[in-house]
Amino acid sequence: MPKKNQKLPHEQEVRHAKRLINRGNSITQTIQDTQLSHTDVLKIKNEGM
Repeated sequence: MPKKNQKLPHEQEVRHAKRLINRGNSITQTIQDTQLSHTDVLKIKNEGM
């Protein structure tokens, strides 16, 4: 069980992907830099629009 302030690995990857997309990285670059699937990255990109 994670500690109180410790985030789950998936949540950390999602936050990292959001930061990358906000900085202007392409979807392919974001997928390569994170362990997320293509559909997860597309969902994150579409949320921000």
